[in-house]
Amino acid sequence: MAKINFKNIVTSGTDEDALTTNTAGEKLINFGNLTTTGDLANGIFAGADDVTIRNFASIETSGLGGAGIYVEGANARIDNFGSIMTHGDFYEVDPDVDGDEFFPEGIFVNGDGFHIAIRQHPRRSWVCVRHGRRRLGWRCHQHRSH
Repeated sequence: MAKINFKNIVTSGTDEDALTTNTAGEKLINFGNLTTTGDLANGIFAGADDVTIRNFASIETSGLGGAGIYVEGANARIDNFGSIMTHGDFYEVDPDVDGDEFFPEGIFVNGDGFHIAIRQHPRRSWVCVRHGRRRLGWRCHQHRSH
């Protein structure tokens, strides 16, 4: 099933994501501008495996640890045709524990076997694929259309 958004959405508050899904295999397609203000408030959040996210609009987040698009699950496919801007610093869950921080990243996926395509130029796009949970596992290449 597909969830399609055409509305501009503004949220305010801690962990107040603009668009969400927790259904495995769901497609989330966004055409509306998304703006969040608040710590851990993401533009789009998916907490499931095998989701597909396509963004065609602007996403802007303000707050500690708020990502533009955040997926917690395996085999995610993300295609960004719009713009993503994040403002803020990292969110420290527990100051006594290393590695539990959330950073205000444009696109963040925590899961195996995902695909991210960033397309912002009519004739060029970047495709990044990462397998595993290590940040160093990225492979990116540029596509040019004629």
